[in-house]
Order: sequence, then structure tokens, then C-alpha cells
Amino acid sequence: MSTLGEAVHDDCVKNGFDLELEQVERILADAGVSTSATTGVPVRLRVRKLQVTGTKILEVDDAVADVAGEKPTVSVPFTLNWSPADGVNGVGSERNFRGKSSVLRFLEWALTGRCPLQPDVRSWLEQVEVEFGIDDVLAVVSFAVVAGVPNGTVVQVTTTGVTQRRSHLGAFHGDVEFESLMGALMLERLRLEPIAMWTKDQETSHAWPAYASALAVHADVLDPVVGNQGVLGTRMLQMFVGTRWAPARAQAQTALNAVKFARDRAASKVKIAAEVAQAPLAAAESRAAAARARFASFDATEPDVDAMLAATAKAADAARAAQEISLRLLVARSAAVQVHDQVRIERARRNTAMEDALARRFFNAMTPTVCPRCSSAVTEERRHAEGHEHACSLCSAHLDLDAFAGHVVVASDVAGDAREELVAATEVADRTADDGEPATDVLDALLRAADDADAAVAAIETELADTEQNRRDAEAVALAAQVGAERARERLKAELELARAEGALESMTQRADASSPERPDVLRVAVLESADKVTGTWLKRDQDPLLVQVSEEIARLARSFGADNITSVSLKGNANMDVHKGGAKSGYGALTNGEKLRLKLATAIALIAHGHRAGVGRHPGLLFIDSPAAEEVPADDLETMLEAMRVSAEETSMQIVVATTHGPLLTALLPPANVLVATGDDFVW
Repeated sequence: MSTLGEAVHDDCVKNGFDLELEQVERILADAGVSTSATTGVPVRLRVRKLQVTGTKILEVDDAVADVAGEKPTVSVPFTLNWSPADGVNGVGSERNFRGKSSVLRFLEWALTGRCPLQPDVRSWLEQVEVEFGIDDVLAVVSFAVVAGVPNGTVVQVTTTGVTQRRSHLGAFHGDVEFESLMGALMLERLRLEPIAMWTKDQETSHAWPAYASALAVHADVLDPVVGNQGVLGTRMLQMFVGTRWAPARAQAQTALNAVKFARDRAASKVKIAAEVAQAPLAAAESRAAAARARFASFDATEPDVDAMLAATAKAADAARAAQEISLRLLVARSAAVQVHDQVRIERARRNTAMEDALARRFFNAMTPTVCPRCSSAVTEERRHAEGHEHACSLCSAHLDLDAFAGHVVVASDVAGDAREELVAATEVADRTADDGEPATDVLDALLRAADDADAAVAAIETELADTEQNRRDAEAVALAAQVGAERARERLKAELELARAEGALESMTQRADASSPERPDVLRVAVLESADKVTGTWLKRDQDPLLVQVSEEIARLARSFGADNITSVSLKGNANMDVHKGGAKSGYGALTNGEKLRLKLATAIALIAHGHRAGVGRHPGLLFIDSPAAEEVPADDLETMLEAMRVSAEETSMQIVVATTHGPLLTALLPPANVLVATGDDFVW
């Protein structure tokens, strides 16, 4: 088992977690955390040769511009050949914009595959070849530039005696392939490991370009003490100072941050899911509660279906009986109406006959004296003829003497006598048949028939009333039974609604549970937290004494670079530092740019020197310094810095390339093989 695995297991058990050592090892392996210490063995990287060819396109300064305002241009072919030596090398000119910084950019492009050149300079290039020494092996990066696009190869050259062997390491076409190839080759050859970090909610693996950026010190990028990328300062410091547990600590921190991010994101998703599902879930719970309450409001007893059907049948029978009696009543009432109509007709007939008889007798009893039309007098002879000849004294028509009954009465006596005689005669006539036998009186028969019809109607009405009452009672019973059945049906519907509501609630709850993202395993979090804590403790234990040594070297170098007021510095594990000067302490950020430049150069050289002396660390010993005099560094101080760097480079076996406008100073201080200087208005290339 590993040292880190055992330490993490003990820490987890101490914190109350029950897990086996094999589980800890497996979790660390799955998270990509190295469980053993690694001591970096520095590999020396040197620039052996730089060759660049191309054609410059330059404007003619004293020429007259054309109509469009453009000056004529001239094509100037160029060739740059330079072989830097070990120690301090200088690239200089006496004016700016003479190509000194571009030399460093050519080297950086070949070293990383990333082009830092300006577009116009890049368009001038035709062929670039750079030879890098990696310990005792030579790597040749050669590429043509067509329309600004690099196409080339990387070849390894090994020398045995007088024999050279060339091995093809890779080819590239375009910037992406170029950077990818150089990154893979340099990490492998320099024995560097990708720097794992957690930034912007994702894991990022910083590889060769990040290391390469720390090989350059630019006068306009001074804020990070180590390297040129602030977020990598701590990691770069751990790598360069040679701390054994630096890779494992970086891996543990990255894995822990990833797990915490996943945990926080899962918790956030759970919260959001709960908030999103809260309203529909509450509505589903409300519907289920309402369905339960409605179902509980019904009687649980089942209705008697047979009794309901019997009551319904009885009500139907009662309704049919009432209908039949209603029809009988209708017939009886119709018959009674007919009988009463006959009685009325008979009485009218008798009244008419009586009135006719009375009128005839009345008029027959009268003795006319004149004609009512012509007023002619009725003679005695005519009146006499009425008695003997039975002829009317007015019109000589035959008289119905029966109406006179053999005597003559006065008008006032006629009405009463005639009525009595007429009634008597009518009754005798009604009772006497054609054969002389007595007969029933018609009116009496009709009256008796009317009474019988009325009695029949009254009896049927009474029967109908009783039957209607029975019908109403039966219908009430049937209605009550139907209401019970309807309640039973409503109860069944309520039961179905309750089942649906509870089913929907259960389904929604299950979906909410199923949609809840899984949280990271608690044991995994505990193991990674322990790994981060343990490796952090071990790293600090190893790093603190080394930082004390490096801090002393930084202070010594800073003073040798002309910062005489700096008495001491304290380089911290977070790649920041405290600076003591003039009896006061300040942070690195509070310094002037000149002081920052001196301290940053001193830090880079001190880390290289420390790794060289201790045989640890991962700095390859190559350093580019661009325009140091641009930041408040006078010529005298620059001379002091160059001399101090030359001494350190000889002691440490490093290679430094300085680009500055103080070309004559470089020529005066450095050997001819170590300088590439343009004088006057000349260009470096």
C-alpha cells in the first residue's frame, strides 16, 4: 500500500469514517491522485542555433505617397543566423523597433508552437529553424511559413563519436498541430507533468505553454512573482522549488474542487427541482386531499338494488293504474256531458212546445175587429162564420178548434189554463205508446241517467284520487331509492377520482425523487479532503525550509541587481512575497516597477540556482529577459544586473537571453559569441 493511502486512511478513520484501505487507494486512483512523492530531476534546455530567412516589406520613408495615401514599398530579403552560447547572451540595438524582441519571439514560437509575432513580421517569414539542446540530445524544429501558416517537422539528432543519427519525431501543418506536437514532446523530454487546476467551474490541465511562459520575464508583465500567469503562480513555484508532494497536492486539490463543485451543483439542482416541482406537487397534494374528503363524505353502506328496482316497478304500476283510471274518468265525464246535453235538449223541446201551445190558445181566444194590415173591419158575418164554419174571420183559414176546448175564454185566463192542459196532455202523450200501453217519461229517464253518470264520475274521481296518492307514495319511495343509487354512483366516482389523485401524487413524487441528481459519494469527498489536508501538510513541511533558502538567495541577487535598500524577502507558498526595505515591510504589489523587475529576475534565477545545486526542481534553466531597461533601470544598474546574471549563470550553468536597446553595453560586457547586436540605425536581422 502507498504512503499517502495509509495516511489518508488513518485520517478518515480518525474522523469517524468506516472504510478499508483498499477503498481509499481505489478512490485516490479513480481521482487521478498520485500516491507517492516525486522528486523532480531538472533537465537542461538550451538554444543552440537560430536561423530565419524571409523578405521584409518596408515603406520608403522619403518617397511621396500615392493618391490613396500609401507610400511605395521595397522588398528586402534577410537571413538571421545565430548560435547562442551558455551563460548570458545579449540581443541588442541602439534604437527601438530594430528586431531585438523579435529574436526572442522566434525562439518562443519554435519552442511552444504558439506564435507571439506581430502579423506583419509573421507575413515576412519564409523559413525558420531552431536547434534546442535537451541535455545531450539535439532537437531541431524546422518549418516553412506560407501565407503565415507554419508547416514543418521536429527531428531528434544524436551524436555518437563522429556519427549523427536523425530520428523523425513528428510533423505539423498549421498552428494547432504545431502547438500540440511541441507540447507533447517538451513535457516528455523535460520530464514535466501537466498542472491540474480547477478554474471557472471546470478542471483545466495546464501543460507545456504554461511552463514555457515562466521561462520569460517581460518588462510589461511584472505582477506575478513566478511566471506570467497569475493563477499558476503557486503551482509553478511548487514545481520549480522541487517540493516532492507538489504534483500529488495539485491533483488532490483539483479532484476535491471537482467533487465539491459536483456536490454543490447537485444540491443546487435539487433545490431548483424542488422549487420547480413545489407548485404542481402542492396542487397534486391538494387535489388528493380534496378527493379524500369528498370520498369520506359518502355513506359506506351499499344500496339495496332489489328494493330500488321493486320500488321503481311499483311506482310504474301505480302510474299505469292512475293512467287507466284517468282514461275511464275521461270516458265517464264525456258520457255524463252527453246525458246532460240530452236533458237540456229535452227540456228545451218541452219549453218550446208549451210556449207554442200557449201562443196558439192565446191568439185563438182573441176576437179581432179590424185587419192588422189594411185596417178593414171584421164583419159580424165573419165572426159568426168562425163558430159555424170554423173559418177565421180575418183570413177564412180553418180554425183548430181543439185549441179552444169548446169554449171561449178571456185573454187573462188563457195562460194558466193552457199551461196546465198542455203539461197534462204532454205527460199523457209521453206515457201512451202507439199501442196504448203506458211508457216511461223521457225527461225522467234522462234525469236518472244524468244522476247515474254523475255518480259514476264521482266514484271514478274518488278512485283516481286514491290511485294518484298511491302513485305519489310509490314514486317517493322509488325516488329515495334512486337517490341512494345516485349517491352510490357518486361515491364510486369519488373513489375513482381519489385513486387517480393519489396515483398522480405518487407518480409526481417518484419523478421528483428520480430526477434529483445524485450527490457525490460522502466517502469519496472525505477521502479527497483528507488527501488535500495530508498532502498540504507534507508539502508545507518540505517547502518551507526550501523557501527560506530561496528567499535568502533572492534578497542577495536583488541587491546585486542594484536594489541596495532591500534587506530581506520572504517568498511565500502562494507565490507572493513580503519585502523588507528601509526598515519597513511591504508586499510585492506595493513596489515600483523597477523593484518588481529586479525581484522577479532574482526569483527566477534563484529558483534555477536552487534546483541546480539541490538536483531537484523542474525549471529547465533557460530564461528570456525582454527589455529590462524599459522599467526604471538606468544603464549603470543594467550593467550591474548583467554582471550579476553572468556570475550566477556561470555558477548555475543556465542560459539567459537578454534583449535590450543598450547594445553597446552588451558588446562591452559579454563575449562576442554571446551577443547579437545592431549598431546605429541598423536592424538586428
